[in-house]
Amino acid sequence: MDVVSEAELREKGFMGMRKTKLVCTVGPACLDALPALARGGMGVARVNLCHGGRDWHRAAMTEVRRLNEEEGFCVSLMVDTEGSQLLVADHGGAASVKAEDCSEWLFTSKKTDKAHPFTMHVNFDKFSEGILVGDELVVDGGMATFEVTEKKGNDLRCKCTDPGLG
Repeated sequence: MDVVSEAELREKGFMGMRKTKLVCTVGPACLDALPALARGGMGVARVNLCHGGRDWHRAAMTEVRRLNEEEGFCVSLMVDTEGSQLLVADHGGAASVKAEDCSEWLFTSKKTDKAHPFTMHVNFDKFSEGILVGDELVVDGGMATFEVTEKKGNDLRCKCTDPGLG
């Protein structure tokens, strides 16, 4: 039993004890706030490996362990690992493009000197390995979805099936 639960038990008895866990997603700006979050009832510290670097991840996990060992909290660690992702290469075009519903796009790793409309240049030569016609490509953290309609070598021709938010 952690110090927060113990205090609640003394104050309210068994009926007042928390039955849920508060999951707090912590990022690089939160390291100094971890003790206050624990005192406020944080039950799980979720560390997202997509943000910060290894040094920060290590520091956050060490701080949660220290809070548990030295200050009597019982905060669990949840580590959200990165999924597979590809970066869209900078090809000198517009910094932001909007996919329209049913628009046709080419995903390629071929290097070019200039931007081509409806083309996504990716930074990984074998990005299409294991991708089949009919598969879905989810772009921008789920903001847009494309269906693979044709595969030629390492190039994928795709149709936008969900352009995301306008």
